[in-house]
Amino acid sequence: MIMKKLIFFVLSISFTVFSQEDDSYNLDYNNSRNAAELCTQYKSSGFLSNAEADNALSKILSVVGASKRFVVAPCENINNALAVIDDGMRYILYDPEFINSISETSNYWANMSILAHEVGHHINGHTLGASVSAYENKIQELESDEFSGFVMQKIGSTLEQATDAIASISFSGDDSYSSHPNKERRIRAITKGFNNAKNNSFITEKKLTDWEEYYFRGNEKFDSEDYEAAIEDFSESIKLKPDGATYLKRGQSKAYLADYSGAKSDFIRSIEINPKNWESQYHLGRTLLKANDNYGALSALSTYFELVSYSGDYYDIWAGYYMAVSLYSEEIYNKSNEYIDYIITREDFISNIDAEFHHLFYRIRGQNNLALENFELAKKDLEKASGLDPDDAFSLELLGDTYANEKNYKKAIEFYNQALILNSDSYSIYQYRAYAYEALEDYFNALLDMNEAIKHAPDYGYLFFKRGEYSFKMGDQKSACSDWLLGNEKGDTDSFNKLIETCGYSKEDFYNAKDFINASIEERDKGNYIEAFRLLDKSRELGYNDIYYLETVLYSIYSKSEQEELALEVLNKIEGDTPEYNIIWWNSQFVYTNNNLKNWSQLVKKVEELIDRFKLDPDALDSSLDINFINENLDFVYDLYNYGGIAHSRLENFNEALNSNNKLFKIGKAIENNKFIRIAYLRLAANKDDLGQYLGALQDVNEYIKMRQEWSVGYQIRGEIKLNMGEAYSKYACDDFNLALEVSLKNDDEDEETQQEIQKLIDDNCK
Repeated sequence: MIMKKLIFFVLSISFTVFSQEDDSYNLDYNNSRNAAELCTQYKSSGFLSNAEADNALSKILSVVGASKRFVVAPCENINNALAVIDDGMRYILYDPEFINSISETSNYWANMSILAHEVGHHINGHTLGASVSAYENKIQELESDEFSGFVMQKIGSTLEQATDAIASISFSGDDSYSSHPNKERRIRAITKGFNNAKNNSFITEKKLTDWEEYYFRGNEKFDSEDYEAAIEDFSESIKLKPDGATYLKRGQSKAYLADYSGAKSDFIRSIEINPKNWESQYHLGRTLLKANDNYGALSALSTYFELVSYSGDYYDIWAGYYMAVSLYSEEIYNKSNEYIDYIITREDFISNIDAEFHHLFYRIRGQNNLALENFELAKKDLEKASGLDPDDAFSLELLGDTYANEKNYKKAIEFYNQALILNSDSYSIYQYRAYAYEALEDYFNALLDMNEAIKHAPDYGYLFFKRGEYSFKMGDQKSACSDWLLGNEKGDTDSFNKLIETCGYSKEDFYNAKDFINASIEERDKGNYIEAFRLLDKSRELGYNDIYYLETVLYSIYSKSEQEELALEVLNKIEGDTPEYNIIWWNSQFVYTNNNLKNWSQLVKKVEELIDRFKLDPDALDSSLDINFINENLDFVYDLYNYGGIAHSRLENFNEALNSNNKLFKIGKAIENNKFIRIAYLRLAANKDDLGQYLGALQDVNEYIKMRQEWSVGYQIRGEIKLNMGEAYSKYACDDFNLALEVSLKNDDEDEETQQEIQKLIDDNCK
């Protein structure tokens, strides 16, 4: 027991600065005030006698070529050795009884390592002050450990002897919240100094070169809520070693600064490094919830529970709460309640969650029950929440909403009144109290409340719509139309419709040039193509000058109205005006439109031009496929080879078609894309069938079937190949057609037309 205690104190030294350090080392270490005056202020340990300690100090200093610049003095009844600065003088104090407190076999090297460590503080110029941060203290300790290792090698110890005292420490692990480094880090520092001694290369400068140093300094800044500075250190740590724990801490820092996108990226990277990192999943879920990505939050938190399950601690209770909130936001109210029910009934709920947060759990369950129209349960929970936190205005507001849903509007107003006493800046409380007055046909008070709501949310257009309604019901159409004009300006569609219905305006009174384009697109999507053309022309008349955009919309109207020839004319017209960022889109449309028009020769020419332009030919002499480009433009690359192969087939250039589909296969292999590979097998089978290469065709279609057993097309094409192989194979062809029909009937994604086509093959060929 004594041994453990002593070693612990040796390695957990506290330092205090009494006065400003004097940079002059020309002091006589014997000419100082009585060191005994300092002894009562410290708890330390050291050597048996002053002489012994003095001799040991001389030995240590000799190996580094330094002179005695310290007072070495005994301090009775304290536990270890201690470096001190007082009035510009540096001291090393020690307990004379310390040597008797450790085993006879280890006392010499243990004491020498301890003294060398303390000398290291002075040699490195450490300030040794109480004002020194925990991070800086760790750096000082590790520098002194390195010095100790250097000295121990020089005076003849083994590495084991040099690290023996540290190795005996009973604690280890994370030192994020400690003022001292952990055992493992200290042993590494001693070992580094020991190895440096062999090369006579002891370095005393303070440098941040180790990822851990940045990490621990970042932790300290994180703990002091200096998140921007913490992010800088975590980023430097990541440069040296992209560690999952560092990504986690940087993500937390970003989340505190409301950089949810950056936090999300860091949490995901942490999870990629360590997929079992439940803490990163937890924080990812919280962050996504704050970023209003409820579905993503649910996914992350569900994964958290897969990794951890409920274990009765702080994390899983809060994870359950955030799951409940996410489920509420996704309108999955009963499931949300299940999480809250479980948490609230847990025996450890009270012990793990501070009382100031208890109301949150009852409040979210109250919200769920309100949404489920379980009004009595909602009131019970919300009253409980309000009782737990009398300052929670939101619970009172929700109680008002509950009574309003029960059509008890007077009671609802009472709770809204209470909520406003606590939070008079909430527009929503005024808004919903106005609705309660409206239900009571008290339009005057409803209007007054809506005035207050607008003061606190002046950009919320719907509030102007409602205030306009109240004015209109009170017979003030002029004020109503004025409010609806304001609401429309703020994007409220109800206000816009009221202006048209009530105030004598037409829709086009409010359109600018771009609005006409948007209206044109809306009419196009409805299939009202004549109106779409008219609105597009109106935009031109008003001087809209983005010709490319106008022509693009015009193309889309022609294309959707199946006027492919006119669509192609537009595409040819705007080719030279196509911005670089949209060049892929334009070329895709060109390929697609020519395919629809069956312009096979033009299509082949364009496809070959594009394959060469974007270096997409895996067989070219200078082939260097841009995998990133392909992955970013998968549909475009697929369409080039797919439609190119089809065009060659229609032109009966079967060998060219075969070549095109072989290249599609090779690209699929290069990017590991099963769609490319699967379709290539199917197309190759058809090409080889056309060329009379039936065995090769069968091999390819069988490979397709392995990948898509649930679709009928593979069996159908295999049957057609067997038909082409002659009468002897017709029976086997019929087996495939029957199998194709069976598979198609089971597949809900296949239509009746496909099944009719297969049935005709059976009727025509399978008597």
